Amino acid sequence: MKYNSLTYDIERKLNSGGASWQTMVNLGDDVLLLGELEHDQAGFQRAVKLQRDAFALTEQINSQEYSAYVNMKLARTLQHYAEAGFPDVADAEKINMLEEAIKLAEGVKPLFEKTGATSYLQIINRVLINANAQLAKLHVSTKPKSD
Repeated sequence: MKYNSLTYDIERKLNSGGASWQTMVNLGDDVLLLGELEHDQAGFQRAVKLQRDAFALTEQINSQEYSAYVNMKLARTLQHYAEAGFPDVADAEKINMLEEAIKLAEGVKPLFEKTGATSYLQIINRVLINANAQLAKLHVSTKPKSD
């Protein structure tokens, strides 16, 4: 975490465009892990922001592969965030996160299948399995009860 934080800070100071998308994604992974370990919602929020910012950079350089990689990371982060069970995150917000995670994962899956990126495909498949399961539970728990 310290290495990626320092790299991020140095790149932001030295480059007029800020930190690279790679550094943002790496730091986002570190922040997510720390957020999970410490059950810190601010960590999850920062990880999502870093990964969204990284995606914006990949869009600027018009790289399908880089954007897919960042979307894979963001999908996983959103799924983990929804799963974390923070009491002030409403079910509707969790549903939105999970639906976005599923959309991102389904969007990059064909590229990973085509390129044979089996490690990334495994990550995406786990995101899809877990997000769909969480989403089903949330839909059941938020369904109005009929008498």
